[in-house]
Amino acid sequence: MFQYFELAINTLFSPQVMLLGLVLYILIYRQDVVERIKSMKIFGAQIDLAHIEQSIDQAVTKIDHLEEKLDGLKDGYINKSKEEYDPIAPAKDLDKLGRELKAIAAALDDIDFVVKYLHLGANPDEVYAAGCAIQVRPQPKFLDPLLRYLTEISADQALGGIRLRIGFKLLQCVEKIISTDGRRQPTVIGIDEIEKTAAVLKAFAAHPICDADRPVDSTDGIPSKVEKLLKKFDSEIKKRTT
Repeated sequence: MFQYFELAINTLFSPQVMLLGLVLYILIYRQDVVERIKSMKIFGAQIDLAHIEQSIDQAVTKIDHLEEKLDGLKDGYINKSKEEYDPIAPAKDLDKLGRELKAIAAALDDIDFVVKYLHLGANPDEVYAAGCAIQVRPQPKFLDPLLRYLTEISADQALGGIRLRIGFKLLQCVEKIISTDGRRQPTVIGIDEIEKTAAVLKAFAAHPICDADRPVDSTDGIPSKVEKLLKKFDSEIKKRTT
């Protein structure tokens, strides 16, 4: 959390942001200064403030247009999952959709918007899209929303209405977030957060629907996946204590 606060402070008080704020203040509230600038000459050349203002307006318009396009891409991402998600499709078909969604998510400027779909009552296709996006961008800030959602559905008799394959996807997200953070120096995720994660995953695996997920072949079901993750988390804790 301190790292995020420090990043926000450094961004807000960066020279570029402060300079932009000063320029906007002068343009809006200090017309007397603006008029004097209009009459200034630099190396004999008259300053064309109107042209500068026009250039700024054009830049703002371009930014607004770009934001609209990015919002369209985000809507398209969720819509693709809604249109192509099949609740009874074979796992291989769901995985194919997942690969396509991850390719789209990789091209998005940010995926923060997917967090709003991690809540009890969300449609399974939305939860799946959120999981695919977080797998592509396994940032520490997504750990808490994932854990909240897993806690909610663990207490729900119907497991939030999601398929086990989606639950497995969310476990992969948690795994990737913590393992990726373990390669950072310094790490962002603390020991207490890893211990909390382990407790949440144990409760999730103990849900009757998850507990019954025990494939007869060599693939992992949710209980065996969680068991492996708990061992990994122990290793991550040891890294952070040495």
